[in-house]
Amino acid sequence: MAEAEAGGVALAGAASGVAGTPAPTATPICPIYASPFTIVNNKLSFQITNNSGVDYVISTLYISWPDTPTQSLVGIDLAGNTFWNGTQATSPFNGNSGSWTGPEDYRTIPPYSSRTITFTFTEDLPAFSYFIQISFDNGCSLAISN
Repeated sequence: MAEAEAGGVALAGAASGVAGTPAPTATPICPIYASPFTIVNNKLSFQITNNSGVDYVISTLYISWPDTPTQSLVGIDLAGNTFWNGTQATSPFNGNSGSWTGPEDYRTIPPYSSRTITFTFTEDLPAFSYFIQISFDNGCSLAISN
C-alpha cells in the first residue's frame, strides 16, 4: 500500500499520485445476455435477456453478414415490433437513433425479461459468418458471432 504524509505523520493506505488526478471510470456492470442465434430461411434471430432492474434500450446496432450481390437486410424487429426497415444492399449495417422507426418501446428490453430480435433478409441465409454488436443507452453492449 502507498503511504502519504500529513504533518510529518505517515498515513498507511493513503492513495499515492498527483493531486487532482481523476479516478478511473468504472466499467458498467452489464447483466444483458444473448442466446445463440438461429437461422431459418431468410431470418436470423436470437434472444436478448435483461437481468437487471432497469430498461435496456437499443441505441446502436452493427451487423455484418456474408455479402452477396443479391442479399439485402430489409428489416429488424424486437419481439415482433419493427424498429428498422429499408434496404441495406451491402454488409455491414450500422444503425443508430437516426435510423430507427417507431417508438422507443420497440427497442426496449424491460427489466428481468427476454425479447427476441429478428433480422430479415431478402434471401435464405447461409449458416455462418455473422457478427452482431448491440449497444444500449446506458453504455452497455453485447456481441454475438459465429
